[in-house]
Amino acid sequence: MRPKARCAVAGIVVVLACLRMPAALAADGATVAPNDVVFYAELSGEAAEELVGMAALPPVAGLFLQAPMRTPFGGVNQMLGLPQGSLDRAAPHVESLAVIVDDRGPAVLVGFDEARWPQSLLEGIERRAGSDLAFLGGEVVGLARDEFLVLGTELACERLARGDYAPLASDAAFAEARAGAADARLWGYLSAPRLIDAILAEADDFTATDIQMFVRAAGLDRAKYATLTARRAEEAAAGELKVMFDSEDAPVVALLPEAAAEVASQVPGEAAAALLVNWGDASTFFNGILDIATDVDAAVGRGTFQDDLTQAEAGLGFTLDALFAQLGSGAAVYLPRPADRELIDRQDWVAVLLLDDAQGFEASLKRLMMNAVGQPPMPQPFEGVQMFRLFMPPAFFAVQEDRMVMGGSPQAVKACLDWQGLPERTGLEAAAGGEPLVLLFRADLGTLLSSYPTAEPGVKLVLTARRRGPEITLAAGYEDFDLESVYRAYATGYVSVMAAFLMPALGRARGEAQKAQGRANLHNIGLGLAMAENDNNGQLPDSLEDIYTLGYLDAEEMFVDPADKAPVQRGDLGLRYSYEYVGSIPGDVSPGTIICYTRRGVHPEGRSVLCRDLAVLWVTEWQLQADAGDVRTSLRASYDAVVEAFGDELTPERDAELRKFYQVEP
Repeated sequence: MRPKARCAVAGIVVVLACLRMPAALAADGATVAPNDVVFYAELSGEAAEELVGMAALPPVAGLFLQAPMRTPFGGVNQMLGLPQGSLDRAAPHVESLAVIVDDRGPAVLVGFDEARWPQSLLEGIERRAGSDLAFLGGEVVGLARDEFLVLGTELACERLARGDYAPLASDAAFAEARAGAADARLWGYLSAPRLIDAILAEADDFTATDIQMFVRAAGLDRAKYATLTARRAEEAAAGELKVMFDSEDAPVVALLPEAAAEVASQVPGEAAAALLVNWGDASTFFNGILDIATDVDAAVGRGTFQDDLTQAEAGLGFTLDALFAQLGSGAAVYLPRPADRELIDRQDWVAVLLLDDAQGFEASLKRLMMNAVGQPPMPQPFEGVQMFRLFMPPAFFAVQEDRMVMGGSPQAVKACLDWQGLPERTGLEAAAGGEPLVLLFRADLGTLLSSYPTAEPGVKLVLTARRRGPEITLAAGYEDFDLESVYRAYATGYVSVMAAFLMPALGRARGEAQKAQGRANLHNIGLGLAMAENDNNGQLPDSLEDIYTLGYLDAEEMFVDPADKAPVQRGDLGLRYSYEYVGSIPGDVSPGTIICYTRRGVHPEGRSVLCRDLAVLWVTEWQLQADAGDVRTSLRASYDAVVEAFGDELTPERDAELRKFYQVEP
């Protein structure tokens, strides 16, 4: 954007925040705006009145105007170089407001109830000889044209002063787009062909060629116009961007489904956040994307895209067409509402992928993992469900007859499967509305940005993308949202939002420091146990208290993890402990066997463990509780190793102690 255009935008923003208008949309601006504008927008009087009320608040006056607020618009008068009190006297007489943008820059059209107001506002302002243009502050130019005050760039105002153009109101596409927008608080019209031309005009030759090829391949050159509409009812608000094409045959339109999302019923309606994608027929959708990419690649003269696909298929071990045929109509990712941790680093996320060929998809996924990391997904049975574990990315999944459920932990996958098995359940069907759907994002921002589990529901955000015939609509909606209340409490809200992001980070930093100290404690405990073992003919002591009384560890605080708020007191000396110890075990047990660990619950997501070879590791809780795994990370595997080392010498009493320590059910 040119420097003058940038300066004009600053003035336009100020005027938008300062002028009152009637409740209905102002149609008069379209009778003055040229019919070749790239963008045109109207604002309702009700919305402008709210902006006026908010603009009078001290934070805005201090932040933007940086001038004494002797009158409501005193700072704006000063900024634009207008006489003091001018805007205050003229504001009640404003009847319409519109914004236009074309290749000459932006301009604001302010309509008054009488022609004398534009003239009086610009009276005494510097003008060039023979020109009607008034040069205001910040390189903003003003023009009085009948009942309209025009504020914008010099080029834009010069053309409006000449009036040698057809008005936008006479344009057929504009009239078609504007139908039904009377109740909007904000309505905008974007000419798609002119926008593409404007983008190409600003791009260099090489980039412009690529853009042209993509536009043609995707069928974007067949877009007629786009409209932006904002509406509000009480504490709910909605915005909508609609793109209209000349037919349904444009590739970018044809590849989008015109059907309700089946996957919506597989996601809990009470999820704190959910992202749902509906692609309909997977082969049509994904091959359509590949076709567009291939056409663009061929058009710009590269011609290597298909070779890259063939090479990728060779690496995968199967064709993409075969994979697309195995997929169902959509997928979703969500975070459940109940949780006891921050938004970041949660392991309870769940993804659901609908499948048409579950058996074939499972085989393809295993083949993909073999080619990618050299090993197939590891079987991981959990509570009667056959699951598999992925290492890249770290996740668990289970394949059912018509879907795959993946999660950050086996508990998350099992919880989703249990919910899906309920005879009566409420999914995202209500949010989807049963209408054509391409994308749905739904989130309770109050819950996501607050600490669990005490978060109160707050602003709810819903984003959707839909296709109806040749029309694609992107919409954003808010519930429990009061603009003025949010604005007036912006300082508190800013601090709260920053705290929501910073406190988890600070908490994690503190938690990591505590974990590090806990591991250091275990390391020192391990050294004490090793010295005691060396002095006792290779026999480990029976308790941690022994290494303290025998002088191998002389600091009581070594037995307490800094994160433990309630260490357990036991033994004759009454020492406090954050660590559990297995006691004496055979010396020939596997070196990786777990012999000591942090008590369960000190760190919610896992524990530090001390192995027989004195290695200290951090292990997540689900790894410790896994039925199978490495002796260094699985309590069950370590128990089996100790039992094997005892052999026939293991007594029932000692076995009961081992089961208690390793948390193994009889």
